[in-house]
Amino acid sequence: MGPKQSKGVAIEGVQTLSTPTCSLIPTNSFVDVSLSSEIRNVSVPSKELYKLLTTSLDNCCDDSQLWSKVMNICDMDPTAAAYTEPESFKTPLHLACRILEQSPLSVTKDGITASPADAIEVMIQCCTKSVSQTDIDGYIPLHYTIPHSYKPKLLHQQQIQQQNQQVKSIQNQILVINLLISADYESSMKYLSRSDVTFSPTDRACTPLYHAVSSIQDDFFHHPCPTVDLISTIHSACPGIVSVKNRDNRDTPLAQLYRRFSRQLNLSEKLFPEDNSRKEALEHQLRYKTSAMNTWKIILKLLLPTDSTEERGGEGLKKRRRRSPSDFYILHSAVKMNGPPDLIRYIIKTRPGEVSKTDKHGRLPLHIAAATIPFNSSSTENNEAGNYYSKSIIEELLSAYPDGAACANRDGKLPLQLGIESGKYWTAGGVKSLYDAFPEAMSNVMMEEHPEIKKGDGFISLTSWQNCVNN
Repeated sequence: MGPKQSKGVAIEGVQTLSTPTCSLIPTNSFVDVSLSSEIRNVSVPSKELYKLLTTSLDNCCDDSQLWSKVMNICDMDPTAAAYTEPESFKTPLHLACRILEQSPLSVTKDGITASPADAIEVMIQCCTKSVSQTDIDGYIPLHYTIPHSYKPKLLHQQQIQQQNQQVKSIQNQILVINLLISADYESSMKYLSRSDVTFSPTDRACTPLYHAVSSIQDDFFHHPCPTVDLISTIHSACPGIVSVKNRDNRDTPLAQLYRRFSRQLNLSEKLFPEDNSRKEALEHQLRYKTSAMNTWKIILKLLLPTDSTEERGGEGLKKRRRRSPSDFYILHSAVKMNGPPDLIRYIIKTRPGEVSKTDKHGRLPLHIAAATIPFNSSSTENNEAGNYYSKSIIEELLSAYPDGAACANRDGKLPLQLGIESGKYWTAGGVKSLYDAFPEAMSNVMMEEHPEIKKGDGFISLTSWQNCVNN
């Protein structure tokens, strides 16, 4: 019986980036590190390596020389990294990735520092195949590098004291995520594109990016901003996943982030019963303004184009696609990614000029919203939620720029035409809102191609539709 195969859900249309090169360090680069007697006398290095990592995981990583020992065993016998535990199908790399987030740097007796990233890099070099090996739960080691649980909340003073440690911990996570993706790009993209990932039996099935967004704590640091860098690393590897809904609750990372941003913004404006000019009150407001700014930076990272989008040139070589100024229109991007209505409203409020701008395809945000194909599901509740989003976004855009309903895109199509062609519901999907804003657009609709259109509680017939136009 072999390892259980992953049952990941592949997402169509997910953009990917080219596989970056990975310069692995040689295993003998730490050959001068003194081996302890317990390491030198190991008879079965593979089992000893697995046992060492298992013990460290059970003891909450209290071994300050863990990563040095890992590298020493791999240096003594590189095949130790290829060991697979027969019941769980886990490899030493699976365990090392689980330990990563909570493990400190290791310092040897000689003062040479070995970080978790250093040790994991050596393990990958010793056994590259372990990067794509799935355990009994169907997960590759990359799964265990994704943040997925809240850590105990720290007081402000504790956060200041542990800032450097937290930054270094996240930096190690980022390094390891990049190492794993570089070592096996295909398996990594397959995992990151899933919408059914869980970390415990009580978890809802979500995308890895959603788990990461849900787990991060309020980031009160001005610079560096570790949470921004971490989420950006996961997203830039697989940009298309940002608009993919979770399998269970149909939520998205953008919706989760905007709720977080709103909460932090509200806390930054909290009024205290006593003097709000007190030092404690001012510090509270500043901390949450900073955390809100950091969350907004993450949102922008998800909305702005990444460096991963490439296309082939005339000679078959990949080259970076030249960016258009409209690629950086935040409103267009948020609408295209099915952003939550509250986020759309906030962007319109803070960037009002974008609602009337067209992108390089001649589309207003309203054209994009109208053309978005509604989510279809066997669940009536899910379909209603999808249509609510569609109608809410269309009405937000119409409220900000009603003239948009009379503007044609580069193909000569009006928003009403696009809404009908996309299969939206007449009332619940926002098509009626487009009609009410510019009824004359109905004359551009090919009536014979649309014998009926969907509405929330049935259908509107051609005759009734024609009567709407005539009246």
